Amino acid sequence: MSSELSRYDVTYAGEKMVEMKQAYEEIIELFSDLVHVFQSMGKHVQQRKETVAQKDFGKIDKVLDRIKKNAFFEVFLLSMNQVTYNFLTHQLIGLCFTDDTLGKAGKMMRGFSVFIQAC
Repeated sequence: MSSELSRYDVTYAGEKMVEMKQAYEEIIELFSDLVHVFQSMGKHVQQRKETVAQKDFGKIDKVLDRIKKNAFFEVFLLSMNQVTYNFLTHQLIGLCFTDDTLGKAGKMMRGFSVFIQAC
């Protein structure tokens, strides 16, 4: 009986390791995508292209939704950076009510750069 459980435990652990490895590889791509969108947004802010910068917020939301659903993010990164994440999301809620798109973009990029570096 115990050898049966041990085999099950080892098999289960092996499956979870494969899942986490895939999630790790995906999170690397997602953070790369997020950095790319922020770089694009930064160019739009410098060029004072408010309407284009506004569209970048939608792209950021899509990438962030995928990041939040990533298993590696949930298990490892979020638990290690919970305070920074909570502080950042609290700040972002306040930005929703700001009409200054370029200012909002700058604050968002600065806040996320700290979080991305922490991860």
